[in-house]
Amino acid sequence: MDTSLKWLAPTAQMTSPSPPCQDCQDRIWGFQAVSQECTRLEEARLEEQKAKEEALAKIEELNSEIVSLRFQIDALSHRLSEEIEDTQLDVSRKRVFSRYLSKTLDIDRFGNLANVRKFRDIKLARRGGRLVR
Repeated sequence: MDTSLKWLAPTAQMTSPSPPCQDCQDRIWGFQAVSQECTRLEEARLEEQKAKEEALAKIEELNSEIVSLRFQIDALSHRLSEEIEDTQLDVSRKRVFSRYLSKTLDIDRFGNLANVRKFRDIKLARRGGRLVR
């Protein structure tokens, strides 16, 4: 070995260092504890972030379901209102027809003919006055 580079070679003291003093050892343990705590906090933060993302995905899914249900409710509501209108028209038509029959045929409140002879007379009048059996 060249003597000019001898100062680069490790010395015996560098290869086997003496144990650190108690203050230095406490600092090393403190740094290790802080490092472990930082790692733990980072893992907890990542888990929390993952949970937030899953919750947001679930919320978006539920919102789309709500929108779909609202469209279905609107469609059913429209259909129901049309059915109600049709039913109301049917009822009003039946009332008008019932009034017409009651005036024409003299139907009592139970729906029975009050005067059968009047009914026969109306039937005769419609057929030109001839008695048809």
